[in-house]
Amino acid sequence: MELAVIAPKKHLLRYCRTGYHLVLAHLMDDSDYVKFYRESATGYIILDNSVMELGEAVNVDFLEKAVMQFRPNELVLPDVPHDADATFRNAQMHAPYFKDKWPNMKLMVVPQGKDLACWMKDFYRYLQIPEVDTIGIPKHRKELRLAILGAISNDRPRQWNYHLLGTWGNPVDELVTATGLYPWLRGVDSKIPVRLGRMGIALHPERGLLTGDRYSLPGLDLDSEDDPFPIITVHNIEVMRRWTDGAATTSAAEGSLGKLLRLPSAG
Repeated sequence: MELAVIAPKKHLLRYCRTGYHLVLAHLMDDSDYVKFYRESATGYIILDNSVMELGEAVNVDFLEKAVMQFRPNELVLPDVPHDADATFRNAQMHAPYFKDKWPNMKLMVVPQGKDLACWMKDFYRYLQIPEVDTIGIPKHRKELRLAILGAISNDRPRQWNYHLLGTWGNPVDELVTATGLYPWLRGVDSKIPVRLGRMGIALHPERGLLTGDRYSLPGLDLDSEDDPFPIITVHNIEVMRRWTDGAATTSAAEGSLGKLLRLPSAG
């Protein structure tokens, strides 16, 4: 599974180097941000509708301008968190337009069912929209996401791609399991390795987040230039990449932080 790292605008070149990227549409007026993703970023670029950052997706006119700015490989169509019908109507309305205008750009939709049965019912509705290429599984479904992946694994009705939107809780629990059981899962995006790194918090290679509740920690300021612990952030990214690569073993401790902190021998 691929990992897209989300980092502050001033630190994109340092941390967003995995070859898989999630770009935030609402930042399209930042020329340096756009320049990085158009000229420096390599690999696959997903343009997100910024619903998590803004509380609601940017409007379609704004999203169209963002497509022209970033020239992504894939676009996340506007979703309405916790409202399955509104999200589906958005996809019905806008998927044909975007696919007609950019036929080579993949389109991601985000089903919104409140429980497993409702989510799967909503999931199957997108078979009615032939322009859909990718299913995004939203962060707010939290512990339900592994059950969703299990249900999808039993019946994948179309050659869709699948992406986990964000991480939640202690990310090791979900990511190692999902990577091991569902090799067809394409990717995940996350701010957490950079967010923790800026606070000097290192992810344990096997146990993940050891420092309490992530939701009590400050959010990631995308405008911040502060980067006090880059070695820890690099370590966190390496650890998460091992989880998503299926290499979640003690060898992850041999990453940058493990080498930095290794004590000299007594001899």
